[in-house]
Amino acid sequence: PWGDEKSPDGQEKANTWQGAFPIKNKATDGFGSRAPVGCFEPNAFGLYDMIGNVWELTDTAWDAGQTSVIKGGSFLCAENYCRRYRASAKQPQENDFSTNHVGFRTVKSITE
Repeated sequence: PWGDEKSPDGQEKANTWQGAFPIKNKATDGFGSRAPVGCFEPNAFGLYDMIGNVWELTDTAWDAGQTSVIKGGSFLCAENYCRRYRASAKQPQENDFSTNHVGFRTVKSITE
């Protein structure tokens, strides 16, 4: 969402793992795990936290079973491990699975 560099101006743009995963999280962004919504700058569309922090569970089916798509990476994504902190990152997630690094985004359709 901000280009090819993770911290282009020296400031973290999302809540991801900083350091060598899983040994040490330096938490240079100020958060060792989840961050409150809106702690980082919004993207060009004015949307906050589109990557990092928690994977977003979508209503898109991964397959015909009880699996949906999660997108965007989480605070557990690190440069030396998964690098899934990008808007196009997606993977399957069981619908009834619970963890502290998967959440959802509430949206509303607006008709004009």
